[in-house]
Amino acid sequence: MKEYRNAIRSKKMIRKAFAELLSEKHDIDKVSVKEVVERADISKSTFYCHYEDIYAVVEEFGGEIVDLVKNTINDYSKAHKEEIAPYLKKINTILKENESLYRMLLSSDLYFSFVYKIKQIIIENLSNDKRFDVLSKNKNNREIQIDIIASGIIYTYVDYFKGNLNVNLDDLLLIVEDYIMRLI
Repeated sequence: MKEYRNAIRSKKMIRKAFAELLSEKHDIDKVSVKEVVERADISKSTFYCHYEDIYAVVEEFGGEIVDLVKNTINDYSKAHKEEIAPYLKKINTILKENESLYRMLLSSDLYFSFVYKIKQIIIENLSNDKRFDVLSKNKNNREIQIDIIASGIIYTYVDYFKGNLNVNLDDLLLIVEDYIMRLI
């Protein structure tokens, strides 16, 4: 049991050190394993026991974001709520809780992988949401319209986290809610 706790502790230290260094350097490509192990006060072998490289740490953070969004959407879908606002508010709360981390992760082009996964989750859910049946009756056209909606929403949030929008998360939520409600 002690080894298990030590492994969890080591991983937390690695992640914390990585996040701190990323916050300071603002570029994933400028963070090295050497700096992470020095900051975490662990050996290189301990780092490599948990991660293949720096990008594996990023991938793990990205995977957590994807899981958070997926679980939130699944919870919403199971509840069969008529309103979309509570679902969007839940996602907004998650984004606010982890805002600094998302800003850091989006400082590199490595974010495309997990953003694409989130986009696919949104597309799948919009495709299954009967409220979006108001879109084209042509299946191919409808799929393209849903892709446009999902892309617009996800990349607007990417722009927000990259600092390209002059709005806060709560106001962005209201703008997205208004946009979606006008569609359906």
